[in-house]
Amino acid sequence: MMNSKSRRDADRSIAEAVGPMSMYRNIVENRYGGGERYEAALELLHASRALAASISDVLGRFSLTMSQWSVLAMVHLSPQGQMPLGLIARALAVHATTVTNAVDRLEELDFVERLGVRADRRTVLARLTDNGRDFADKVMVALAEDGFGLATVADDDVVALTTILRCYAPLPEK
Repeated sequence: MMNSKSRRDADRSIAEAVGPMSMYRNIVENRYGGGERYEAALELLHASRALAASISDVLGRFSLTMSQWSVLAMVHLSPQGQMPLGLIARALAVHATTVTNAVDRLEELDFVERLGVRADRRTVLARLTDNGRDFADKVMVALAEDGFGLATVADDDVVALTTILRCYAPLPEK
């Protein structure tokens, strides 16, 4: 795994090899228009990969994948400590198979258990176990200490970033 210093060094060497991103923004602007949006899209993609890598570094210390953690966190933070697998898949915008595979592993680790619903036999719930609750708390503390991957971003900028991202791709709300 690459730490943040190694990542910055790699980014610097890439920048030296390909030139400044502003050069590409200007080329796109001159040829196609929309250079500012092109640059913003590149920055967002780059930031997304950096954020995922930062979070994955923390999750790696707990031998969890991003999919496993996403499912465990949803169940852990849900008011009832359980959720239907289909709802988890829709909320995470992933295929049901991704959730099923993550729940398989979390079940092996005794972090969640599957429950059927008598009223609707098609519905399967993932319910947090006591081990899962304790483990999820430990992971959440580690992620919080790392600023949830945003430790280098100032608090005011986090608020501004959240506002901007809500305009672009709002999370589902009731």
